[in-house]
Amino acid sequence: TTEDLSAAVFYAGTNMPTVFKISVGAVDRGASLERLSQYRGEKEILYPPMSYLEVTGETRMVTIRGKVTRVVSLSVNANQTCGTIEEMLGSRRGLHVAMLENYELEIKGELEGRLDSEEVKERLAHDSLAGFNDHHTKMVAVISEEVETVVRRHKARSAEWYNEDDGQYQSALREVMQLKKMALGKFQHWMEGAKATAGALVDEPMHVVRRRALAEVHRQLKDAQGRGGRGAAAME
Repeated sequence: TTEDLSAAVFYAGTNMPTVFKISVGAVDRGASLERLSQYRGEKEILYPPMSYLEVTGETRMVTIRGKVTRVVSLSVNANQTCGTIEEMLGSRRGLHVAMLENYELEIKGELEGRLDSEEVKERLAHDSLAGFNDHHTKMVAVISEEVETVVRRHKARSAEWYNEDDGQYQSALREVMQLKKMALGKFQHWMEGAKATAGALVDEPMHVVRRRALAEVHRQLKDAQGRGGRGAAAME
């Protein structure tokens, strides 16, 4: 693009040359390259960022510098509401952190609600030390602290971290998806009559308790399959 009609016609070619006559306003006007260009006389200018061209009139055939030239009238429209590259990169991080914070609120709300439930009162009847030392309440506080630590770690990562490697971003998503299961699962492990008391579970990390609970489920399934096999053999 140029402000010099002669330069535009020169680059338009010889076989039915076409020139765009572009109208710009104060907001839609791009930056001049005249001071930076090797060919300052061409008076080049840039389109504004995030702009598009719109046809505003009928195509005309005119003679310019002795050439029959097609002239197309256009206007430049700059999209002032489109996000910058930095904002677009930051949107993935923003959505991720918002989702994580929502999970944090859900986890804390559900844990607080369970403390006053009838199920907890029944469980305390079989774990008297938990009620005496308030271990179940301390467990909820420790779980909440663990969740807050995860949230802080994800918040500390830059927008670039969430965009530079899809593999690590997927890993971060999996951690978020597992967070609620691990947090509520630790409390539920005690509620379901785990061999460990609430006092023993208080300081155990969520992922350790979940791993042990899953291992116990797998063991029970294996034992059940073994008993089923022995029963079928006996019937034969």
